[in-house]
Amino acid sequence: MNRLHRLAPLLLVLAFLPGCSLLGQLAASAFDPPKLEYVSWSAEALDADGVTIALHYRLTNPNAQGFRLSRVGWALDLEGKPAVKGDMSSGITVPAKGTAPLDVPVRLRWRDVPDLVQTVATKRDVAFLVKGSVAVATPLGDVDVPFSRDGRIEIPRAPGFQLDGVRVRELSATNVSLDVRLKVANGNRFPLPVGALTYGLRLDGNEVASGAGQPVVAVPPGGTATVTIPVRLSLLGAGAAIQRLVTGGDVPVQVKGTAGFGDLAFPFQVGDSAAR
Repeated sequence: MNRLHRLAPLLLVLAFLPGCSLLGQLAASAFDPPKLEYVSWSAEALDADGVTIALHYRLTNPNAQGFRLSRVGWALDLEGKPAVKGDMSSGITVPAKGTAPLDVPVRLRWRDVPDLVQTVATKRDVAFLVKGSVAVATPLGDVDVPFSRDGRIEIPRAPGFQLDGVRVRELSATNVSLDVRLKVANGNRFPLPVGALTYGLRLDGNEVASGAGQPVVAVPPGGTATVTIPVRLSLLGAGAAIQRLVTGGDVPVQVKGTAGFGDLAFPFQVGDSAAR
């Protein structure tokens, strides 16, 4: 007993020495790594800017003492190419001999998809890989537990465009005002927000007007909307096609351009039909 009393100050000093604490080493040696079990993933917060890939895990603590997570770091690859990475703080505490759910939300922005316009035109989905690590706070510092998950995520469908007619709105001795109507169909599970068109208008094969920033109304999921493009032309400079149009004749019409909705931009071309 006297010997233990004499050693007590030494043990106390060792316990508080930074980096070589005897008690800390004993505690660390008794710490078993936690187990991270994959449960599922889901696509959430789907919109015209992107989608959130939510990875769902179950974290199991085999130790007799609880611990907390200090942070979660991740990186996202799309079609085998690095896209974006990030991290999130975590205040999750896992009880002793217990489990806790861990959800890792990863934001995929459509503009990060390689060659987005070509991809949307040719594919319905893209391959993704999320990889990262969970940092577990231990007596000797953070211990990283790695995770990874791959899969395929559906990408937006290009909206459908259709020429819905051309109407003479106003006519004077020198000018004609037209309303060019386009019908926009949204085949996505999310609404297309208010957007804008860049366009060129051809009558009888000749470009007679162009413009940018033409507003497009929001299009609901699975719904349609009509866009009216106002065009003002000179009767003298527009050629014979306008003359036929004004007198009720058939004129081949073509509208070509790009429609932008949030981070999405879709090329379109409609027409080569008779306008009345």
